[in-house]
Amino acid sequence: MIFPASREIDTVEILAPAGEATMKLDVEGKTMAGSWSPAQPSAIRQIPLGASFRRDVLAEWKRRGFRYFLIDPDTPGYEDLRHYRTLWGVRLLDHAGRTRLYEIE
Repeated sequence: MIFPASREIDTVEILAPAGEATMKLDVEGKTMAGSWSPAQPSAIRQIPLGASFRRDVLAEWKRRGFRYFLIDPDTPGYEDLRHYRTLWGVRLLDHAGRTRLYEIE
């Protein structure tokens, strides 16, 4: 996130699925001198997402005007979406090979 003016922050909260082992995230802040510096590990807090995080994500997409999307096997989350369609709140409309077209319910 980029702030319009300098601000001091003491904590960074990251919302992510619990047990997300494949994600690597580096958090840095810009010092008053203008150089980038890694955030102290004690200042970073991971907040596990609730069980409804899948529907919450797509509800935001829908709020922004998206109703349909294509997803292919190289897209992160492809298998999760394919196996847990009802938790995501999507309906499979069609597919070509392994690429799938979904409608957000």
